[in-house]
Amino acid sequence: MMDSRLLTFLMLVQTKSYTKTAQALFITQPAVTHHIKTLEKDNNVKLFANTKTFRLSIEGQIIYDYAKKCELMHEQLKAALSNQANSKQLLNFSTTKQIAAIVMNRVLIEWMKIHPKDKISMGISDFSEIQSQIHAGEIDFAIIDQPYDSTIFKGSTLLELSASLYVGSSHPLAHKQKITLEQLKKETLIADCQASGARMMLDSALKKHNMSVATMPHVIEINDPTTIKDMTLNNLGIALIYDDFVVNEVKKNKLFKINLENENFVQKVNVISSVDSLLEKQIANITTDIVNIYK
Repeated sequence: MMDSRLLTFLMLVQTKSYTKTAQALFITQPAVTHHIKTLEKDNNVKLFANTKTFRLSIEGQIIYDYAKKCELMHEQLKAALSNQANSKQLLNFSTTKQIAAIVMNRVLIEWMKIHPKDKISMGISDFSEIQSQIHAGEIDFAIIDQPYDSTIFKGSTLLELSASLYVGSSHPLAHKQKITLEQLKKETLIADCQASGARMMLDSALKKHNMSVATMPHVIEINDPTTIKDMTLNNLGIALIYDDFVVNEVKKNKLFKINLENENFVQKVNVISSVDSLLEKQIANITTDIVNIYK
């Protein structure tokens, strides 16, 4: 069980009111005061630099961060025990837009056919928001198409996705198998917004030539993979798209692949979680199932 004094402290920081904290926790106001005072006494600190605004002291911030970690681990413990006791499990995670559209769209449909009793909560966010969600304990894990800091997150590679430049069937480059960077510079480039996996690959390729997407003459930036695909289908430009996302369009000759000279685009898809997550085994099993379904 989590120390009740830490729970009281977290609630007090949230509500900034002894009365509201007592009401939220179904305890008396003197009990709230006692919890805070004993927490301060046992650790020989003052939790608040300002007791009127409830601004945390330096020591109070340290204890608050510790309490949040304890709260996260307590929730993970309950989830792990619950999943062990029941035939159903909870998948509480987030993913990036690219991976939601390319991988999870297909995986979740098959997943629910195999595991109809499972409860799934999937959010779609950018990587910076996903990191915050993991730190706050709002999600148990995330699936991303970006590199991550292994000192902050526990992670593993789920799979690898290849990408290529694509144009629509009526585009002047539709039957070109390969283009140079100089040829690419003359085209309208439809690019994902910064921080996406596809954008990072494109920027990395251009950086070798002291260029970036921002320095390309004609660029359209769209933060949505489906819209990028649709604009490419309508011959509005050339775009770097994950190959698995346009298999049907390529088969029907609606999109044509073009290789950029001397470049090979491959991105790792990673599963990440908190370094102190208690759900490591469960996440590993989920990862294996996702790979098997996707393949």
